[in-house]
Amino acid sequence: MSRKPAAALLFAATLVGCVSQPTPAPSLLAGASSAASPSSATSPAPTASTGPSPTTARPTAAPTTRASATAAFWQATARTVTPHGLPTAVLLPDGRVLAVGGLINDRIDGQILASAERSDPNGTSWKSTRPMLKPRWGHTATLLADGTVLVAGSNRNSAESLASAEVYDPGTGTWAATANMAQGRGDHSATRLADGTVLVTGGFTLSVEDGLASAELFDPVRRSWTTVAPMGRKRTVHTATLLPDGRVLVVGGGNEIRLDEGPPMSASAELYDPTTRTWSPTASMARARLGHSATLLPDGTVLVVGGAIGDDATARSAELYDPASGTWTVTADLAGPRTSHTATLLSDGSVLVAGGVGLGSDPVQLASAELYDPLSRTWSATATMVKGRFQHVAIRLLNGTVLVFGDYDDASKGFAELYFPAGTG
Repeated sequence: MSRKPAAALLFAATLVGCVSQPTPAPSLLAGASSAASPSSATSPAPTASTGPSPTTARPTAAPTTRASATAAFWQATARTVTPHGLPTAVLLPDGRVLAVGGLINDRIDGQILASAERSDPNGTSWKSTRPMLKPRWGHTATLLADGTVLVAGSNRNSAESLASAEVYDPGTGTWAATANMAQGRGDHSATRLADGTVLVTGGFTLSVEDGLASAELFDPVRRSWTTVAPMGRKRTVHTATLLPDGRVLVVGGGNEIRLDEGPPMSASAELYDPTTRTWSPTASMARARLGHSATLLPDGTVLVVGGAIGDDATARSAELYDPASGTWTVTADLAGPRTSHTATLLSDGSVLVAGGVGLGSDPVQLASAELYDPLSRTWSATATMVKGRFQHVAIRLLNGTVLVFGDYDDASKGFAELYFPAGTG
């Protein structure tokens, strides 16, 4: 693969030849299998990138893997049909998870995937569904209001990132091409707005070294794109969070992808107003970040965690954005540094931060996890994942468990696991 997406570039140079790839104990994988028969489904995108999750689906019963549980734990579950490096996934309204695209053997050949598959609502099995019309990596997947899924953009082994987009119908299990974006891009953000349109921001195109400031809107009714005002700064590997008042908070990221220098980080933040379709600056974070996470908390504030290049202090730090005042407040540090991790809002309002890269740690991929309590604004350790991983996917299922799968490349070989919060199971 001649190029990697900006997120992967953060650690590509240091990881090759030094990343350990632990194999899960055989006993943990007993009975875990993946089904390959075609089927169809849909689901809401991971936190902060798709807007509010649908509330019409009925929660399913928690898997009965243990008679009872008083402490949180992780458990291996079925492998995905295809190992997904740099995966993209969304939670469908019926509770299944749709995983699409990514890479296999990124460090060797870089096979770009068009494959798609769905889990069952409990995350205990996977089935293939029809592949996308184009292979993609560095793309976004966004749940639309009607239950279909918009997949847009990509990075490819060519001069340009893909501008193409397509829509998946979980009812028929089919893909349909839709209008192209005005700008080909990968490693961008996609956020479903309150009116059902999708805001796509930033990313980069492989024809230039700089990131993109451009933004555009997808209209799911007309299935067309409209260019809107650009952001105030070029950004890639940033975060975009839909706020309760309908605005979108865009935070951090880099503006270059040059291999010799790496993406410089930004502390800046800005707000998109869907009424005027314009951007306005807001207060900057205390620290510049890239490869961080941003999670909307139940009280309407946004928790930003970790993310850094070679800066342990930043990678272990966290801060809160208050949309009412437009200000940031530093909150308690993590136990250790993390970048390219996941942050998942749990049913009780706490935030599960799992995996990622620990700068200077050995192994580089982290298996540790921590919980943030928004009431006390403190962190506490929770159970450790079965396998260390970074640039993975973590999605809270309707039963309250968290399904985790994927990795930077195919090192996990499709291995997936479930997090059971304390008191579940």
